[in-house]
Amino acid sequence: EFVPDSFTAGSGIGLALDSSTLPSVPNFELTNNLSDGDRGQFFNPGSTPPSLCVKADPGNAGSTIPVTGSNNTTGAVVVTITNPIPPATGAGTPTNSYGFIRFRTVLK
Repeated sequence: EFVPDSFTAGSGIGLALDSSTLPSVPNFELTNNLSDGDRGQFFNPGSTPPSLCVKADPGNAGSTIPVTGSNNTTGAVVVTITNPIPPATGAGTPTNSYGFIRFRTVLK
């Protein structure tokens, strides 16, 4: 189960992207809401995330299928990356080729 207040009240998604340093902690705290305009969203189980979301096809190893309301059984975290991330040319180079997304879950 997704923990909606992992970072601060109403902020359950952490994003770390920085063009000048390699982040070790999230530098953006994103809300979980679908319609608030920030880059982070959590889609509850049974809801349909954006069409770009895919998951492993359980019947066809190495293939993917679209995530739909009927096969979204665990929920989905979606974060929009607004600028292209360049490929790394070495460990930590360039600094803006590295980042991460964090969120928390609990087993219920």
